[in-house]
Amino acid sequence: HGLAVRWLKVWDANTWYMVTDGGGFVKTTDGGTTWSINPKAGFPQIATFTSQPNNLNGAWFWDRNNGIAGGQAGGVMITTNGGTTWDSARVVFATSTIYNFHFVNNQFGYLAGNSAMGLRKTTDGGRTWSLVPNQRPGVAFYDVYAPDTSRIVVSSSAGKVFLTSNGGATWDSSVTGGSPNLEDLDFVSATEGYATGSSGRYMYTTNGGYAWTVVPMPTTRTMHRIRSVGGREYVTGDVAATSTMIYTTTNRGVTWDSINYVAP
Repeated sequence: HGLAVRWLKVWDANTWYMVTDGGGFVKTTDGGTTWSINPKAGFPQIATFTSQPNNLNGAWFWDRNNGIAGGQAGGVMITTNGGTTWDSARVVFATSTIYNFHFVNNQFGYLAGNSAMGLRKTTDGGRTWSLVPNQRPGVAFYDVYAPDTSRIVVSSSAGKVFLTSNGGATWDSSVTGGSPNLEDLDFVSATEGYATGSSGRYMYTTNGGYAWTVVPMPTTRTMHRIRSVGGREYVTGDVAATSTMIYTTTNRGVTWDSINYVAP
């Protein structure tokens, strides 16, 4: 369908969920042999009076039936049947954008968004949201990680990672060098985490995000997603016609392997 995949959840070898540009939710339960596509999972484009839903950027599923997704126009979409149908919950106004979610349990969680959306908290499974206090204004927050209800780590457009250990009463920040957009976080424990972003940014932390080590990547293109699986990090981002755009490392960037998913 020619739509960029913005989020992917692999449950097992057979069952995968994805959200896409154009407001799509895509699902397979047989390892990709067949696919079901719901093209109306995104928040409706009310302002333009069209039936086309807004783009989706991120999602979170607590189990294979119950999940939440969000993207453009400040709209949160909730499903209780594995993505077959979605209900909407408008968060703020049309110029706001949601990038990612992180939930501590099935009721308490956070969303990260552009400067109009900010960092928000829910205590009712995503039905209502409130601003996290004392956050830095005018900054886009691209991803959020919360090991519990008090500690929050959030990546930003300011080239910094912001952290709180008391639910937002006070904040610290980590200077990561330069001012790249830090678009994605992946923590494998409360202390060990990885981040990626613009200008080929790759970095890791071993103390919960308070200090980061930046390691060069074999690209300067924007990286959007990083995932650690079995001791290997996978980093992917913008596509160029001749570029290899999945990079992997098992030694925190000392050496890199590449996977070319663009046909030569």
